[in-house]
Amino acid sequence: MTRKKFAVVVISYILALLYAVSFFYYLNGVAIAKVFQYRFVFAMMFLVLFIGSVALAFGKRWGRLILVYGNTLFFIIGMWILALFPDLVAIKGFDESAFFRSILLGGLFLSIVIAAYFAQNQIKLIVNPDWKFSRKSILVIDDDEGIQAALRGVLLDRGYSVLSALTGERGLQIAISQQPDLILLDVILPGMKGRSVCAKLKEEGRTRNIPVIFLTAKDSPDDIQAEIEVGGVGHMTKPIKPKVLLKEIKKHL
Repeated sequence: MTRKKFAVVVISYILALLYAVSFFYYLNGVAIAKVFQYRFVFAMMFLVLFIGSVALAFGKRWGRLILVYGNTLFFIIGMWILALFPDLVAIKGFDESAFFRSILLGGLFLSIVIAAYFAQNQIKLIVNPDWKFSRKSILVIDDDEGIQAALRGVLLDRGYSVLSALTGERGLQIAISQQPDLILLDVILPGMKGRSVCAKLKEEGRTRNIPVIFLTAKDSPDDIQAEIEVGGVGHMTKPIKPKVLLKEIKKHL
């Protein structure tokens, strides 16, 4: 991950130089009558992209967003201009607009490549302060498929690998075979209940050290104490707040 992070920094500085040159070119160099009125728009877009690339080089997440959405917008505007002036890309001999055509077409192609590159989840994880938690696996044991889907979305967005089980028995099997880094466990489950699952996990050598955070609608001191006694390290009351959950997960990882 460190090498990839270094690569992102280098690419960001190269793009910053490219955007700076493009900014001055479009601001001062484009003098074709048909597109002269749009040069300021392109210049300002390259200025914004320059700011985004420098911000990304310093590890700012919003810099990545500027590069993704800014390059996508540049591609759309460029295609719109080409639709208005199709003769800009007509195959002719070299004339006053040939250089502009090559710059525009090359820029459009490059912009969509850059947007796709920085839109990757791997790049997103690199600039996310929580990137060190990526590839950590979390097993969610809950019989509510709605909660499963909601937690999966939150965890995947932060780079975690997510395993799922709808019953305690199935969750126990997955925990033993996959040995996740952390388990989110519902108390009320069909068949084997959550506390029994946790007790079994702590009896098994391969899963004894996996932290278990209970998810439950019950919040009495007796319930919390019972969860601690069977080996739980955390307690969260439903409905679960994503920010609080992520903070609790990082605490135990």
